[in-house]
Amino acid sequence: MATTFLKPLHAGKGRSIAQALGRSTDYVKNPDKTDNGEWISAYQCNPAIVDAEFLYSKRQYAAYTGKTHKDNDVIAYHMRQSFKPGEITPEKANKIGYDLAMSLTKGNHAFIVCTHVDKHHIHSHIIFNSTSLDCIRKFRNFWGSSFAIRRISDILCLENGLSVIEDPKPSRGSYGSWLGENKPLTNRQKLEQMIDAGTGCIAVVLQYVAVISRLSIIPQAAQCNSRTYDAYDASARALALLYGEQTDTDDAQNGQPENCLVPPIAFHRYPIDGVRYPV
Repeated sequence: MATTFLKPLHAGKGRSIAQALGRSTDYVKNPDKTDNGEWISAYQCNPAIVDAEFLYSKRQYAAYTGKTHKDNDVIAYHMRQSFKPGEITPEKANKIGYDLAMSLTKGNHAFIVCTHVDKHHIHSHIIFNSTSLDCIRKFRNFWGSSFAIRRISDILCLENGLSVIEDPKPSRGSYGSWLGENKPLTNRQKLEQMIDAGTGCIAVVLQYVAVISRLSIIPQAAQCNSRTYDAYDASARALALLYGEQTDTDDAQNGQPENCLVPPIAFHRYPIDGVRYPV
């Protein structure tokens, strides 16, 4: 029994075609995952320099056709075929992956098959060149290709005495949808909880910004993330300064710190329905 996956590969922003190909092929050829390269096979390419050969074919394609590379062009395709734990050997998994790639590309595109054995389930990574062997055409992904790959994979599994998924389930959507109630809170949600728990009522947005400024923190949305500073610690310190320095009785009764830099303003929440609700 095997599950399949197909993903087109792009160079991406800030990376050359050579860098993108090298990164993908180096990952699938990882010697720690393939028993030092024992479970690597290839068609019409040398596994040691597969990225260079793919790149050369694209230069030949540009020379023959006169077409230049575009940012959204597919440079290769990455297939993954994962097998049921304990049902297959690495050798057979690699052979099935080879046959799967050959059947899909019809022998018109070079590819490499790397079987990984570092997990409890054996799985093969297949990367095939989007440019054809004659360097005048490209592989065109088609509607329903995922179903076609799964069908070919099932046929190969049956031919090799393996089980197949009788009633495959449709995708469950995004990872967050799959987690449901177990989905962890976002940084924003955690910060909102801290503010609500620490204040009970947020009615001093400008005061909060002023205190943040006193802590030498720039209150810009683009910088409010864990990569720039510890938002949670900063918020806790800001709230401590904002609500922990009330020494004047009148100020405490009015809910206004004595060191307030600006008058308090009403805080409004913006729920999903877009309606403002004053606190």
